Amino acid sequence: MSVVFLSAYLGAAAQTASPDTLPAPAPADSIAPAVQDTAAADTAPSNIIDSPIISNGEDSTVFLLEGGSRVRLYGNGKVTYRDMELTADYIDFDMDNKIAYARASWDSAGNTKGRPVFKQGKETFTMDSMYFNFETNKAKIYTIITQQQDGYLHGEAIKRMPDNTIYVHNGKYTTCDAEHPHYYLAMTMAKVVPNENVITGPSYFVLADVPLYFAGIPFGYFPASSHRASGIIVPSYGEETSRGFYFRDGGYYFAISDYIDLALSASFYTLGSKEFGGRSTYSKRYRFNGYLNARYAINKIGEEGTASYSENRALSLQWTHTQDPKFSPNKTFSASVNYANSSYRRNNEQTLNDALVNTTQSSVSYSQRFESIP
Repeated sequence: MSVVFLSAYLGAAAQTASPDTLPAPAPADSIAPAVQDTAAADTAPSNIIDSPIISNGEDSTVFLLEGGSRVRLYGNGKVTYRDMELTADYIDFDMDNKIAYARASWDSAGNTKGRPVFKQGKETFTMDSMYFNFETNKAKIYTIITQQQDGYLHGEAIKRMPDNTIYVHNGKYTTCDAEHPHYYLAMTMAKVVPNENVITGPSYFVLADVPLYFAGIPFGYFPASSHRASGIIVPSYGEETSRGFYFRDGGYYFAISDYIDLALSASFYTLGSKEFGGRSTYSKRYRFNGYLNARYAINKIGEEGTASYSENRALSLQWTHTQDPKFSPNKTFSASVNYANSSYRRNNEQTLNDALVNTTQSSVSYSQRFESIP
């Protein structure tokens, strides 16, 4: 059935649900909390709802008017308010305080059904139970799964603030999309700022349910931005036989504009070798796009003063440029430049296939068509 509530109006008559439509009681170990555990302390009672609310209950809908205005929805209940939507198998909605409590139900075999799903904008949260205050936009959530960029955030207990910041207790962060992830970063506590970052307290990795405490970290910071931003490029590290230990390709990324970026990097080796590079991607919609990568290296092979010691300079340049055919049908320009001297290929290429290439090909072309000339 469907019920529509408009501003400052609640026309309701008591309707009692039949006993067999009520959800089965929660198991003893269920995480569903008591109704008193709510965010009501954060609200001031009000009888005014400033935009329409639509509620649905497939099995039954119960209106309670004694001591306040409440609506209880059984069987795929749904409440929408502005850009927010809450669906669950059971919803208890306090109209006076604008607080909704939602939880799943259980069948006769103890299986969970109708877990609450909360949507706001592009964000979606799936959980076992939750309290949500529609007036203050605060929520208290239990056992949640939500997607954050390319990863998934699981939480045992979560508090959601009006600015959408999330505080997590006993959380998991993973790229595995399984409900029970095969691997994850276990976080004792965390703060999630949507589309910006994830900050964690003491954390450790878990693989196939085996905690790897030796791979723990005292704290963590993970960017989670949906837009480009300038920032530090973390270098890789390792060892080479000829040049020693290294920190490779660390630097800084500049998000200059929506049309062009720039990344500057450097590599340093314990035996004295150095390498510097700059790469840039540029694009103008419906006009052209391209990529430029230039690298210069000073290679010192072996230990100085020994017979096997050698020193050389290496250079590499890559450039591609493509023009949109619709931009200027009578003029076209394209480039594909790939140059590297033998020293660079021998000492600085990071893959075996690139190091074994003995020839390179480059081309730059420009064409002009004169419509008045056949």
